[in-house]
Amino acid sequence: MAGNLRFRTLKDSAGFELMAQDMGRFFQSRGVLAHPWVLTLVAALRYGANSVEIDGAVHTVDHDIDLRLVIPNNMTFPALMEDLEDFLWNAGHWVKAFPCGLPKVGQHNPALLFFGTPTAAGWMQATNLMPHVLSLRTAKSAPMLAPVVGFMAQILGLILAPIWALVVDVDFHVEWAEPGSAALGADPSRSVLWAGHRWPFPRFGAEVFRARFTDYVGSLPHGDQKVKKKLLGFCDFYRPRSPPSWREDLSESAAANATAHFCGSALRSEGYFSFWELCSDSSKVPEEGAHWPEDVRAQKKPQDWCGTPKLLPELQNLTQFLARVKHASASSEPSSEQL
Repeated sequence: MAGNLRFRTLKDSAGFELMAQDMGRFFQSRGVLAHPWVLTLVAALRYGANSVEIDGAVHTVDHDIDLRLVIPNNMTFPALMEDLEDFLWNAGHWVKAFPCGLPKVGQHNPALLFFGTPTAAGWMQATNLMPHVLSLRTAKSAPMLAPVVGFMAQILGLILAPIWALVVDVDFHVEWAEPGSAALGADPSRSVLWAGHRWPFPRFGAEVFRARFTDYVGSLPHGDQKVKKKLLGFCDFYRPRSPPSWREDLSESAAANATAHFCGSALRSEGYFSFWELCSDSSKVPEEGAHWPEDVRAQKKPQDWCGTPKLLPELQNLTQFLARVKHASASSEPSSEQL
């Protein structure tokens, strides 16, 4: 609390935070650079968490989780995802990997679905993003029906939210580098707080992140094509703006600005990198001249290793996952001899 301002960062569910920690340990053991990305990185750099409560209202920065992976180019990505799924299952987490991306959904990024306790991100997907996307798609073919579809989707989202919130979508943004490349290493002087744990920060500058972020958000089905004009520099992410620079963000207010300032300052005092470090003093100039490492290959899409995603094989994979859940549930029940 500061003056009349009441705010607090909200932890993700304990189950998700444990899964995120185990996922980070897995990638580190394989020599893969893994760190929060796009909106998830904004959450880490602004608040150190995906959700924040300001004066009693909960704000969730992102409707899913985005991680950037830089992988040695001698690795096979589908095999890496299979090993990740097995590793997390053995650690007690219910997950399902989709190395070819979720069929007919989003940008077809490789993904990992986590099934556990309710999260704010899952609730936001059901009650906010899903109705908005359905309304946008309807507007393209039947503009007159878009408001009705949006309203009905909001009702459906509220009905589905208690179940939908149990699922978290982790999207992977995959890039490759030569083994031993500096691009596989983290910035030795910077790390970020996310999901209750310390994560590496990559070796690139502020302006690079702005450029990659605006390219990504502008390409989303629900994205804003004008985002590049709204976010002209790294420090435009520091505090919310009016109108919001992307759909999930807050509108600018004294409380929102103060929360970003206090959270960023607290992160810095605890040894984490944040927007506050570069942007709280307007006399400082961020690293606008930094560039993307030349030895990082351009991002690939799942089609590069899977072909065009097909619905039937992924449904078969989901059936296998449900059988695995059933087996895990049965093996965890006490036998009659134990009762």
